[in-house]
This record gives sequence, C-alpha cells and structure tokens, in this order.
Amino acid sequence: RLRPRPVLQQNAPNPFTATSGQTRIGYSVTGLAPMRLEVLDQFGRVVALLEEGWKEGGTYSVTWTPPADAPSGVYLCVLREGDTVKTRNIVYTR
Repeated sequence: RLRPRPVLQQNAPNPFTATSGQTRIGYSVTGLAPMRLEVLDQFGRVVALLEEGWKEGGTYSVTWTPPADAPSGVYLCVLREGDTVKTRNIVYTR
C-alpha cells in the first residue's frame, strides 16, 4: 500500500513581476506530520515563512508577496512534511 505524500504545485503566475506583486502557491499535505512551507533566496536564506505546524490533510493555497526591496531572481519554494521535502523554483522580476 502506498503511503500518501505531500504535493507542491508550481506557483502561478510564474514568472511574476513587481507589477503583479504576488503569486499563488498551491500544496497538499497528508496531516501525518508537522509541515513547513517557506521561500528561500539564492543563498538559502529564508525570505518568507508561509505556513508552519500541524495541518489537517488536504489541499491548500497561499499567496506570497515579496518584500518591496526583494531583488529579481530565482527563489526556491520548499514544502517539508515529516521526512519528505518538495521544491519548486519561483521566478521574480522587477
């Protein structure tokens, strides 16, 4: 029997611009372990902690609005649940 796994969808829009100002990130969790959804910069620093803690199993969506001084570039969206890690690239242009 297959064990359920978390899913991290590609953000939309991607790429996104300072003009649009935000992007939506969809994800699903199993609810079997604590989870954490964050955005990292190119140096691995946490730019935004979007969700953290125990969530009931299901599908969710969050919106990320970068800080006004965020540089253009490729960011990494990371979803962790238990020992599973899912990643997606986010492209942001000013």
